[in-house]
Amino acid sequence: MIRYILRKYLAPLIGVVTIVVVFILIFQSTIREEHRTGKLYAPSGAFPASFDKVTEGSTIMNYRFSSVADHAILEPHGRNAIINGEYKLSNGFLKLVGNKSNISISDFPEINTENIAFSLNLKITNIGSRQALLVKGYHSELGYGQYGINIEPNGKLRLIVRSDNGNNLILYSNKTLTEGTAQVGFVITKSSAAIYIDGHLEKVGEIPSHLLTSNQKLVYKDLTVGNQPVALNEVFRGGIIKLTIFQLQ
Repeated sequence: MIRYILRKYLAPLIGVVTIVVVFILIFQSTIREEHRTGKLYAPSGAFPASFDKVTEGSTIMNYRFSSVADHAILEPHGRNAIINGEYKLSNGFLKLVGNKSNISISDFPEINTENIAFSLNLKITNIGSRQALLVKGYHSELGYGQYGINIEPNGKLRLIVRSDNGNNLILYSNKTLTEGTAQVGFVITKSSAAIYIDGHLEKVGEIPSHLLTSNQKLVYKDLTVGNQPVALNEVFRGGIIKLTIFQLQ
């Protein structure tokens, strides 16, 4: 009788327990592997937890703002950044003076702007107003660019990626920036975008539709650093140390 009960009830129970234990071990192994590789899974693909991992081996433009020649920050490949308005250099960084200054980099049609990353090394000295860090283009009817990142009055980063149908992606960082140095990075692919602060992944979002591409209405296609390109009403009040642009594979 006892043997019959063991065969009928205990053996199946042992089988179920074995399956559960194997599943738990596999799940734990997967978690350890994800932690080891630093992968965080975005809605439309994987974004590494490290900004360096995203941009590994893909630098295309590199600007250092420690010196200026004829109102231009020189870039090794000849695509210089032009300073519009007043500025001053101090301790290895450039500070825009007044509300009407900005920095422009000519449009680069040979680069895929839907698969690109930016890194800005900054000295933050003043929080409390919206400050534009980088804006791509300017739309004549809508009054804004294709994408841009800025510091909000509360110190959060705000990344906006605009689409043709107005269904835009807006991301806010979890971390609040304070006075001091910081590295701000953001990534835009054809389907998703991400914010990084000091090399660490902050926020990921899915782009709901295609990037704003009404080029006939993009009267201004350049990159603008440190302010809005036309309105000139969101000047960055800190110091710009370095800008690096990456073409992703």
